[in-house]
Amino acid sequence: ELQCGLLQYERHQQLNLFIKDLNKFYLDNKCMSQVDFSWEGFNWIHHDDYQQSIIAFRRIDKDGNSVIVVCNFQPVRRENYSIGVPDFGVYTEILNTDDPKYGGYECTNNPELINASVEPMHGLEQSINISVPPMGAVYLKCVEKRENPRVRALKEAEARAKAEAEAEAPVEE
Repeated sequence: ELQCGLLQYERHQQLNLFIKDLNKFYLDNKCMSQVDFSWEGFNWIHHDDYQQSIIAFRRIDKDGNSVIVVCNFQPVRRENYSIGVPDFGVYTEILNTDDPKYGGYECTNNPELINASVEPMHGLEQSINISVPPMGAVYLKCVEKRENPRVRALKEAEARAKAEAEAEAPVEE
């Protein structure tokens, strides 16, 4: 049983707020639980960075909406940490375990909007650079999808090459 007197202390109030917000986050984001018992609801992005002890994965709902989770298991802040992302566009941090309101030290991602880069990474066509708090996790969501200009240029080049090959092909009579 929880000792109610503990909530008089600021650190306990911060932890209580974190648990409350985490529960609300879980209920508000269907992708965290909707496809819970199938691999269709989960994708690894990056699971082998044993030197920095960081993992990144996606949770996906039935409609394809997703949340990206990046966890740092070392007591070291990671700045400009790059991960591959499934969509080119603008991402925002929707939950950070290091938020000062939870007793953290404000290792948050500023600006709030994170633009994807055309640099492919982790088997995905684009990537983002983020700050990852020590011994913490960052939850991100794509809030504006855009067309990746590098992918568009590749598709256009392929279409031109196909059209040229068809134009040069001998016509059968």
